[in-house]
This record gives sequence, structure tokens and C-alpha cells, in this order.
Amino acid sequence: AVEEEEEATSALSSSALSSLLASDTARSAQRDVDARIATLATHADAAIEWLRRRARVDLSQVAQLGGHSIARTLRPASGAIGYALVSAVHTQVLAFESSGLLTTLTGCRAMGLLTQDGCVVGVNFTRDGDEGAEQHTLRAKHTVLATGGFASDRSPSSLLARHRPDLLSLASSNGDWATGDGVKLGERIGAATVDMERVQVHPTGFVDPASPAAATKFLCGELVRGVGAILLTPDGTRFVNEMQARDKVV
Repeated sequence: AVEEEEEATSALSSSALSSLLASDTARSAQRDVDARIATLATHADAAIEWLRRRARVDLSQVAQLGGHSIARTLRPASGAIGYALVSAVHTQVLAFESSGLLTTLTGCRAMGLLTQDGCVVGVNFTRDGDEGAEQHTLRAKHTVLATGGFASDRSPSSLLARHRPDLLSLASSNGDWATGDGVKLGERIGAATVDMERVQVHPTGFVDPASPAAATKFLCGELVRGVGAILLTPDGTRFVNEMQARDKVV
């Protein structure tokens, strides 16, 4: 059955797969195919080719996951797609850095975005180990704020409390660092936000028997259900179709 699904997927044209991705995404998000979804779907093929050719990521396997109309999710033979992507891109960053065209600063904390005439022109930051609170300035023609995640901050003033107070009692698979600092940096200079209430609730996570009530859980990936795992009640009753969208499984 898996081989038949893979053959069916490979037989579809790039445009057909893009259309499927867009419709699946819109249906799961319970919205129409807007410009953002269309951009994601249209450029997915080019991103996959970059990962295969430039980063040498193994994407040899195809699986059908929750909310998908067909098997279309690519993954490595090992199944560990997250590690495969991060490690491959990290290797590319190191190679680019060695060329002298890129400088990577680690052990730093962004303190504020610099603005001039309504545009972002850089960032103020501190370095770990500096005495006092000395701030450094880095100016740039273009600044990309690529950070998010705020589910680990459950304080009364947190972004989670502001946008999804109903989720404050749930465990999170985010690390302690996911406190929405990047979003707050943008808000401080008047940046608009969108879809902040759309916090993803993943149906499955691993529970440490020694600490079942821990506020942080290790994610049990979508792939586990995609390759056949079923969800049971404590008395062994299957209670849901595991291949539905996450909001239905939750």
C-alpha cells in the first residue's frame, strides 16, 4: 500500500501537488486559500529541491500524515526529519561562514530593533560575558526577524495569556527559551502581528513516568501516527481516526 501511495504521489505534476498542499492547508486551518498559503504551496517544490541538491538531505520516503488527502510528506529513511533538516542546514551555514561572506554571532541577546524613518536599520544587542549591560549596535540594510514561539511563558503578562488563556494549563514541547521575545521586539516598534491565537496543540507527546505532570513534554511526532500508530483510552479502546487534522484528534 505504501509503494502504491508513493507511486501515485510521484505521478502527480508539481502544480497538482502544490494545489493539494494549498487545499489541505486551508482545510486544516479552516480558512480559504489566501496569499500566504498560496506562496507556501507554490514555493515548496523549490525549497525541497534546494534541500536535496544543496544540503543533501535524504527525502527518499513518502508518508501520509494527519489532515493530508494523499501521501505527500517527504522524510529520510531514518524517519528523523527534524534532525536531518537542522543538521544539514547547519552544515551549509558553517560552509558559507568559512567563505568569509557570513559572520555568525552566538551568545548574544537582541535588546531592541533600530529604526530610522519608519524602517528597521539594525539591532542593539548584548554579549554573554560582557561586564555590566553594555550594548552593541549592528546596522544592516535588511533585517530579518526570524524567531517565534511563546508557549513556555505562562505568566499573567505572557503572549499565551493574552492570546490563548485557555491553553495555559497544557504542557508544552517548547524549550524554556520559547517566551516570545522576538514577537515582543517587533511589537515595541509598532509591528503588526497576525494569527497569534492560532497556537498549535499537538495531539501526542511522550510522558516521563517519573514526572507525568511535568510542564514540558518531549514531542511524539506526527510520523508515529502516519506510519500506523493508534490512540487508545486507558482501557484499550480506540477513540479517534488518527489521520484526521490535529484539532480533530485533540
